[in-house]
Amino acid sequence: MSERPIILVLATQGQAPDWLRVLPLGKVELRDGRPGFEADAADLEALVRKFRADGVDLVVDYEHQTLGGEKAPAAGWIKELEVRVDGLYARIEWTQTARQHIEAGEYRYYSPALRVNSETRKVEALLHMGLVNDPAIKNLAPLLAAKYGGIGEPEIFVLAAEGDAQAAQEARAKKYGIGVKAGGHVTKPGEWSQVPDEQFADPVNYRYPMPDRAQCQAAWSYWNQTKNQAQYSPEERAKITNRIKARAQEVGMQISAKEEATAMLKLKAKLGLKPEASEEELLALVDSRAQEAVAFKDMTADLIKELALPAETTPAQLKGAILALKQGQDQLTGLQKDLAALKDAQAKQQAQQAVTEALKAGKLQPTQQEWALAYAARDPEGFKAFIDKAPRLVPVGQELKMVKDGDKGATGLTPDQTTICRQMNIKPEDFKGTQEQMAQAAG
Repeated sequence: MSERPIILVLATQGQAPDWLRVLPLGKVELRDGRPGFEADAADLEALVRKFRADGVDLVVDYEHQTLGGEKAPAAGWIKELEVRVDGLYARIEWTQTARQHIEAGEYRYYSPALRVNSETRKVEALLHMGLVNDPAIKNLAPLLAAKYGGIGEPEIFVLAAEGDAQAAQEARAKKYGIGVKAGGHVTKPGEWSQVPDEQFADPVNYRYPMPDRAQCQAAWSYWNQTKNQAQYSPEERAKITNRIKARAQEVGMQISAKEEATAMLKLKAKLGLKPEASEEELLALVDSRAQEAVAFKDMTADLIKELALPAETTPAQLKGAILALKQGQDQLTGLQKDLAALKDAQAKQQAQQAVTEALKAGKLQPTQQEWALAYAARDPEGFKAFIDKAPRLVPVGQELKMVKDGDKGATGLTPDQTTICRQMNIKPEDFKGTQEQMAQAAG
């Protein structure tokens, strides 16, 4: 009888995982004969930045059907991307159908669709992911740890229930003097399940595994990034730094004083400090930034509550909700402008009608029409009171046409000239003849 392999898994690992390692850090080898490619930290960080800037979830389909351009139902959606010490991770929101396929063992692996530079063999873009049973990447872990293959059926031992795992984490916090951190791992990630606690730089939250020299170097590199130290107190930072240094000696990795000084200078530069700034100033600024991050998180929580969004709303979803709210405000502003324009047009129309009626009634002269239109549009009630009390300037029943300045009526005279003739009891034709004689004499 063949011996069965023993696999230690958590009770919750029979479910479709929320987080997957999309790409390992370093060289990636392929099973189908094609040349491999490189996934370095800078390239992975660029993928994360582009994903966040685009603000669009990436699809996880079945068998890369999206590439065919035909009907491609989603198995899930990539909601978050995050670079960790060992590679690029994605948080996936699975559809119910996909969960059933995964948990039934009908889909065992996943495969990222990437764009790789043909010359440099560097990863340039993450297009989408697909559920597959024949992945191209070598040594890819299955979706479910409880369904690892082996000789015969695996024997499953449940280490702890979720509550027990949290209690164990709190015990580690007391032992190592490092606090439990938001986003940390309660239990060891699957790929590092065999790494002893002593070989983690942060064994409380199971961050920065250091099983060998390469991973120790990666742990040192990631630990010296400002954002990765923000959650930790000065005492905790000192402990983690010393753990990495001690492990470096064990695996034959040299961390020279020059390297430490260079890392410190880079850290100061990123925080906007001068090179000569003291370590106390550096730690104080990091603590301040950490407090700002907490305050921002609290503000974000308030926004989520104010907008009546679910508690698990992601930053991208919150951004979308705010943009939608802004769009609604922009539409409201546009409607208010349209309403104001409509009211203005209506006021001008009513003013035009009031002035026309006043002219017909003999209460205005044509030369007063511009002033009258402005007055009637600005203060309709005041203009009406003025017209009611104004004397008649022309006989009732005679309509004076409203003309623009410079226009001439049937007599060939301007409105001003016609008014002068009326007031001085001069015939328009006599006035016109006199004007013509004066023009000839002047010529």
